[in-house]
Amino acid sequence: MSSSMPPDQVAIEWFFPDRPELRCGLSLRAGGVSRGLFASLNLGGSTADRPEALAENRARFYRAAGLEPATAVRMHQVHGTRVVTATEPGDVGEADGLITAAFDLCLLATVADCLPVYLADPEAGVVGVLHAGWRGVAAGILQEGVAAAVRNGARPESLRAMIGPGIGPCCFEVGPDVAARFPPESLRPGRRERPHVDLPHAARAELLRAGIPAAAIAGGERCTRCGSERYFSARSGEPTGRMVAFIVRSDGGPARSAR
Repeated sequence: MSSSMPPDQVAIEWFFPDRPELRCGLSLRAGGVSRGLFASLNLGGSTADRPEALAENRARFYRAAGLEPATAVRMHQVHGTRVVTATEPGDVGEADGLITAAFDLCLLATVADCLPVYLADPEAGVVGVLHAGWRGVAAGILQEGVAAAVRNGARPESLRAMIGPGIGPCCFEVGPDVAARFPPESLRPGRRERPHVDLPHAARAELLRAGIPAAAIAGGERCTRCGSERYFSARSGEPTGRMVAFIVRSDGGPARSAR
């Protein structure tokens, strides 16, 4: 993965840099016009940010990421397991995953501590993005995402998965009711008596269970709360902004250099 800082100072963290046909990344919090708790590139439409700031932020984001707003596919995330196969731009309603085998559809998910998980089968031309918070991971969103990719022509053994930045085991303290939703291997001792969930570990385990080879699963090392100067984190206890995870498959283009 790599990050870039275009002239307008909007930062993008890029993934799959070895696949020039994929434009895949995550917006970071720098380079926008939002203020206060939402500073600065807040892209969360459900937040209490100023509408004019959100509009400007979105314009900057699309420009920096090299995306066309008219090709975007959006969803209303509900921490569930519905995964939609996208065949055209627009709003698919309540869902937490998007899959497509079409060229030039930009799949979007908003995150702030929940994991963005990207799927790509370069052989089949299938891509996807999943919104994987603890509820979704525990309920099976990742296995549903892989199953949807397979229905669109992907094979689990040729899929690649990237687990983007999210809340890390260092910061994800939970109560016993949440801890009980996860296997012991995905729990870590906390500084107090309450356990911590290793959400990236749990996500990786689900992807493995769905048939993706271990060598084809990457990411999950960066904690959004620890890196709050770079990422938005909802675990601060105060209102905060949102980042956008995106993936689109084109017919090729220049690869992005790591910077």
